[in-house]
Amino acid sequence: MKITLPKYLNDSEIRNFISNISFIFDSKDARIEGFILVLKNVKKMSLLGQLLIYKFVAYSATHRCFMNPYIYWNRKIKQELAKKGFLEIINTYMEDSKDTKKILQSYKKMRTCSNEFLFAPHRMLRSEENDKNKLEQEFLDSIKKYYTEEIKCSIVSQCIGELISNFWAHAIEESDTIIVACGTQDSIEVIFADNAKGIPHTLKISDTKYQQHTNVQLLEIACQEGVSSKIGTNHQGYGLFLIKELAINHNGQFSLYSADGYAQFSSKKQKTGNIGYWQGTIIHLRLDLKACKRIDVIMGKKIDERFIWE
Repeated sequence: MKITLPKYLNDSEIRNFISNISFIFDSKDARIEGFILVLKNVKKMSLLGQLLIYKFVAYSATHRCFMNPYIYWNRKIKQELAKKGFLEIINTYMEDSKDTKKILQSYKKMRTCSNEFLFAPHRMLRSEENDKNKLEQEFLDSIKKYYTEEIKCSIVSQCIGELISNFWAHAIEESDTIIVACGTQDSIEVIFADNAKGIPHTLKISDTKYQQHTNVQLLEIACQEGVSSKIGTNHQGYGLFLIKELAINHNGQFSLYSADGYAQFSSKKQKTGNIGYWQGTIIHLRLDLKACKRIDVIMGKKIDERFIWE
């Protein structure tokens, strides 16, 4: 069995790749022999593409989908995966997916340099919930150090903070949750992915009114103002809605992939449709920071900016 990646694993190819690897979620303990992942022809791979390669390897190794799988590497892509912090994690899973201590040690912390902000892949564990405030503070300190302009810091910290809070509020089990962020002074890209139950499932079990909708429709609904799966709590349903509005107002893009559907929002258009299947949720956010807008102006009202510049 073989999967060959295209020359450019960019956003336009992501849905095809998700569909091509969907079979792993039905292949636990299958130990499929002779599997090869071919990367030799890849010339360029987006950050989301890199994360999906990692997630594919991590999930299939953890659940013993293959017997002695092999990756046919491209040196340039291998270097890029190493730069972003994915390569060491991938190699560790390939060598021994049961060595939990070594796997956790292979994850890197955030770092900044003169020309790039990078929060390298960070695994968020439910068992470490007590470290939530520490993690948020580490993020905020790193963002402040790189994004010294108040409005940029406010936008970036709010987006990343909302994604972190979303995990702690909704995750109910360990699901290999990963967050990665990369940016410059002109842009930021944030990706959050897990292998939990997924947004459609979470909404359906929260209220019977959602059970009549398709998974694709539920991804659109999840991004509407006031929608929350935590009915009867103090959750106001601003998280995904706020991030969507920030993307639309900053010449960016906000994408959700969950179950068999996807929803993509930008200032120019909205796309929705079906994909093969993704167990869990992928959230991908990209913002243009060259002309930032205040959050209260975008929302038309003052909101609780928990992670705003101080």
